[in-house]
Amino acid sequence: MSPIKQLSTQQMTFLVNRESGVVVDSRSEKDFKAGHIIDALHLGNDKVSKNDFASLEKHKDNPIIIVCSAGMSAGKVASQLAKAGFTRVSLLKGGMNAWLSAGLPVTK
Repeated sequence: MSPIKQLSTQQMTFLVNRESGVVVDSRSEKDFKAGHIIDALHLGNDKVSKNDFASLEKHKDNPIIIVCSAGMSAGKVASQLAKAGFTRVSLLKGGMNAWLSAGLPVTK
């Protein structure tokens, strides 16, 4: 059983609003620019492959929610963050597809 939780869109919204959760988008730069969850931080594959999480250090104690396209590749990113010492890492079940299907807001 993985320590990384899979959150529904509603659970993620609560975590962001009530516990200062940080949304981290691991999709490509192009996809991120085309539309992402409001206030999401972008963490490209190049940084993930180098374990370069410096941009997230100040959020180490906040809940971090990884978002990818369909919820498939977020697990790998979440595992790497957990190994790097981030203690509260989750992922959005279904990724951006689930977010958009729920009709939730995105920004460019």
